[in-house]
Amino acid sequence: MTLREPVGSLMFPEADDRFWGYAVAPETALATKVKAAVADLEDPIYRDAMMNFDDRDLVQLAQTAGLDEVHVECHIDIGPGSVLRPIDLQGLLDTAPNPTAPTIRQGIDAALTTAEREQFLARLQQAVNDRDAVHRTAVAHVFATKFSEDIKRIDIPTLILHGTADRILPTDGQGRRLHAALPDAHYVEIDGGPHVMCVTHAKEVNRELIAFLAQTSPIHGVTA
Repeated sequence: MTLREPVGSLMFPEADDRFWGYAVAPETALATKVKAAVADLEDPIYRDAMMNFDDRDLVQLAQTAGLDEVHVECHIDIGPGSVLRPIDLQGLLDTAPNPTAPTIRQGIDAALTTAEREQFLARLQQAVNDRDAVHRTAVAHVFATKFSEDIKRIDIPTLILHGTADRILPTDGQGRRLHAALPDAHYVEIDGGPHVMCVTHAKEVNRELIAFLAQTSPIHGVTA
């Protein structure tokens, strides 16, 4: 199993003087009202599902599912720009942080008076124009495996490709182990290939795929 999951609980809440990364001081109080309104408008069940977990919960989930080996990496990045990456202010206002959440415009309309709205939008417009924003992202990468007896039941021609430079799923723990369970499979290690070798070593991967598809290799009486 391979999973890439944003971890909202490690990204929020953001600083009081930031609104989706944008600097909104001195309108911090208005930003706080909008944040609260957005939270109130969102279904709490869906919000909990999106926000109330971290990388440790993903480890426990994989173990509970019966997976034998679990590897989790959590990457936290902080840099310039808003995580929402709007084109302009109107694009930002019509953006929702996730499919179950209201748009930012809906939150502003629910929280602020007309005068407050004009005041807050003027400050937000200035921040967008100045690109005065800082984003914080947290993503968990989960890699989990379970080698069961079912693997040995595979009775069709099989190609196993693995990069020797894969630092996420090492060859000894994955490619070579899978080949040991499927000794009739055609196993190839791509020299220097990382985890995303289909991108970095596309020529070598395509070469092996074409060669494999062109051959006829009987496996347990089955021909390609």
